[in-house]
Amino acid sequence: MGRRVPRHTCVKGRPSPWLGRALWWALALALGLPAAWAYTQHGPLPLQSSPETWPALARQWVLQPDAGLAQPPHTWWTAAWLHASAQHLRHNLLALGLLSALAGLLDTPPRAAMAWLLA
Repeated sequence: MGRRVPRHTCVKGRPSPWLGRALWWALALALGLPAAWAYTQHGPLPLQSSPETWPALARQWVLQPDAGLAQPPHTWWTAAWLHASAQHLRHNLLALGLLSALAGLLDTPPRAAMAWLLA
């Protein structure tokens, strides 16, 4: 009998293409859905005013460069969900969909999605 290969892998122990696609789309949803939801909740952020005047959710999610490492760690991720205009959000969602579609067509490995997540 030959060596048994786990179901999530294909030839020679490489991850199957569907796993890479699934991870890319999961990551795209993790970035896109909260961004769209946040925009529907508070609209565009008034960048000309200070963050203290922003809605509470936006104040919790914003990345403040002056705070350095003293700010909550979640802001390194949640700041990507905040947008200054509908056009800004639309362009980001379009780019997110395009990247995910290309990743699916090119059968990118799961480690590429993980690299994007960490970037």
